[in-house]
Amino acid sequence: MKRVLFLVLSLWLPLIVAAAPLKSSTFEVSGWIPYWREDLGTEEVLPKLHALTAVNPFGYTVNESGVVNDVMGVIDEPWKTFNAEAKKKKVRLIPTVMWHDGASIHEVLSDPVKRTAHIQNIVNIVENEGFDGIDIDYEGKWAETKPYFSLFLKEFYAAMGNHWVYCTIEPRTPPEAAFGRVPENLQYANDYSFVSKYCDRVVIMAYDQGTIDLQLNKA
Repeated sequence: MKRVLFLVLSLWLPLIVAAAPLKSSTFEVSGWIPYWREDLGTEEVLPKLHALTAVNPFGYTVNESGVVNDVMGVIDEPWKTFNAEAKKKKVRLIPTVMWHDGASIHEVLSDPVKRTAHIQNIVNIVENEGFDGIDIDYEGKWAETKPYFSLFLKEFYAAMGNHWVYCTIEPRTPPEAAFGRVPENLQYANDYSFVSKYCDRVVIMAYDQGTIDLQLNKA
């Protein structure tokens, strides 16, 4: 069953928790642990693993050529011990792949050869490291990237087989309604019909919606 997860974000906390499925009585609780606070994050989360459905080490980045970089050092401590403990408690290990460069996202995803190589790169990481899946967090995408991001999701989902695919997606906020700065044409960057079909879990980044949409705030 597809589920949409709504997360509350605080950059000062090592763990982000809160997730509510739609049309289900079963809660799923997941959280991100950022690599820049890995020691404190893993230390605080370890005794709470039993309460989690999934954990998202945050994570991996992507360079301009589409190659994934391990900025968290997954084979090193504290991740080595943390990942082993998560597996022991049957908590899903779903690391996040972050990519925030709209130009390089378009360059790679619009090229079939580069897109295929990028997909295989991620699949290899998941299989080699024994992860349960991956969380795709590609932000700042151009409007013209929309069809290619959709193709990417479709092809990536097929390549991942039985592994979980999480998708972290920006809310659809028109630029003219935004409180603060958002990428131009952000509302056209995601095809939600593809997102809902090719992502097992959809994480809506609604943590800033309290002030971001000036039009909705008037209602």
